[in-house]
Amino acid sequence: MDFISRGFELSVSLIDTGGKTTSKSYNLRATDYEDVQRDSDTIINKLDEVTDAIIVSYKISEVFYRRESQYPEGYVRNTSRAQINCTASPSNKKISLEIPAPKAELYLGQHGASARIIDITNEKLIAYTDIFREDGLAFLQKTKYSLIRVNSGKYVSKKSNG
Repeated sequence: MDFISRGFELSVSLIDTGGKTTSKSYNLRATDYEDVQRDSDTIINKLDEVTDAIIVSYKISEVFYRRESQYPEGYVRNTSRAQINCTASPSNKKISLEIPAPKAELYLGQHGASARIIDITNEKLIAYTDIFREDGLAFLQKTKYSLIRVNSGKYVSKKSNG
């Protein structure tokens, strides 16, 4: 995969008295991290001066795009998901993670009931879920939970957010 940087983005989350959050995103002009941090601090301070909402968090990220856009071949829908049900630490919490438009090889079969069940012994699925283990690269969801085990998996359909 060939990705190129398109610069930095600041995303600010704000909360109102009803507990509802909203986000504002800013495409930053700065190109090095020191300037990005300085400009982000300035934007946050300026925003704080014009809003009654409380700024609860912000995120700075570098945005990368595929050098050449393309659409997948065949019938691929992000509304089709593989829902992977897991046990996570601490406290053996039950958490689900989803994979949009899962590859056909992740299912137990291609027809009937087996086409709706995810094969949790699939090597590629195991390699993917390993990134959420205690010694892995990421936490599950927006929490500080780590994967203990994968319990089951199934096909689900989700409403598109586009």
